[in-house]
Amino acid sequence: RIGLRIVKLDISDIHLPDERGKFCFVVNGEKIFVRGTNWVPLDALHSRDAAQYESAIKLVTDANCNMIRCWGGNVYEDTRFFDLCDENGIMVWQDFAMGCAFYPQRDDFLDQFREEVTSVVLKLRNHASLALWAGNNEDDANLFWSRLQPFHLDPNRDQVSRHVIPEVLYEFDGTRPYLPSSPYYSEAVWEKGSLEQYLPENHLWGPRGYYKDKFYTTAPCTFVSEIGYHGCPNRSSLEKMMTAEGLYPWTEGRQWNDEWITKSTRRFVAWGPTMDRNNLMLNQVNILFGSVPDDLDEFVFASQSVQAEAMKYFVEMWRGRKFERTGIIWWNVRDGWPIISDAVVDYYGSKKLAYYFLSNVQKNVCVFVNDPVDGAYPLVAVNDTRHPAEGTVTVTDVATGREVFKGSYRVGANGRETIARLPVLEGQGMLLIRYEADGERFGNHYLYGEPPYDLKEYRNWLDKTKLYANKDK
Repeated sequence: RIGLRIVKLDISDIHLPDERGKFCFVVNGEKIFVRGTNWVPLDALHSRDAAQYESAIKLVTDANCNMIRCWGGNVYEDTRFFDLCDENGIMVWQDFAMGCAFYPQRDDFLDQFREEVTSVVLKLRNHASLALWAGNNEDDANLFWSRLQPFHLDPNRDQVSRHVIPEVLYEFDGTRPYLPSSPYYSEAVWEKGSLEQYLPENHLWGPRGYYKDKFYTTAPCTFVSEIGYHGCPNRSSLEKMMTAEGLYPWTEGRQWNDEWITKSTRRFVAWGPTMDRNNLMLNQVNILFGSVPDDLDEFVFASQSVQAEAMKYFVEMWRGRKFERTGIIWWNVRDGWPIISDAVVDYYGSKKLAYYFLSNVQKNVCVFVNDPVDGAYPLVAVNDTRHPAEGTVTVTDVATGREVFKGSYRVGANGRETIARLPVLEGQGMLLIRYEADGERFGNHYLYGEPPYDLKEYRNWLDKTKLYANKDK
């Protein structure tokens, strides 16, 4: 219940081609690779939030996250949330409750907001889990999005994030770092035209097409604090949030039916179709599997498989470059309303396949295969513990049972090692990675080849790994 620690954020103002931008959490002098999740309100009726803290935090700990980012579109969580984070060793990145907007600069608003910030800081500052105050979510970026060149407003002139909040923190909490905005458009970034390529920390959404597009694989940022991929909820949850008539068929001709549209974040029926988020699922399934199943259960499996592979890929891509890359906070652990979204657990607590994939690749010690570099697959071991780890590794081709690699590894404390460079395999398939770490046995997989894959064949490969047999339906 009492934590003695020093938390720092090693940060630079800009990322340049010849000088990587820094954004790394350091606790008691030790660099931390962040495996985190974004947090949205647990219920749209906030009187019910507190009853769900324990179950939601268990989702976070079971997925082995070491940070929660309380995003600026949030409410401020109550003391029990921070108690649980203290007790479970989860760092909290706390945005002040502002997002995606330009806020008033007038004295009357600033005075009111100063009271809000003071109240929040005095309430939460004694929690050891609280690792970072952040001014807002995407307000700096909003000033760039919302005005045509050359009329952008300089976010560094913003009175709220550059003066009011840091002045309160200077007076009441000088013990932890402050980030003016996420992502933060510093003076140096502003002078370069506020282009995303200069941001050390960024939110990676983009076109949300194929998860191995260059938008993701060549993203220059050191730390990604938002990244996600759509996934359909389990059928049991769809049946709770829709009528039997609305559940299937989900399309009427080439149009989504009204209930599926509403559950894809349409705010008012009178606004008409707002189906773009559902269309993300169709597009992403079509990219990976070449077609969209007509059967609802097959569609759910296909959509969840694409989301799961994408989220797994993002984490492995970032962990595979530790500490060149220093952390990934994915979007998001749980929904606060019955909806079709990027969350890996829906409002009813039903886990999508992505939750199991993420839990698997966020182990303290993890072995995985990264995409080919110079004609070979790097077989990588990462270790986020404070002592060396070692064990054996076997890699087999799932379809044929052929052994691709067998050997051992050793990786230093808080380190990363390339165990071997595996030959690139022709065609399509799945590799099963079995490994030991400190006497425990673990498993992982790697989907190789280029899409589209046959959905039935993919399901067969996945079943043969026996890694995810107990997932929710």
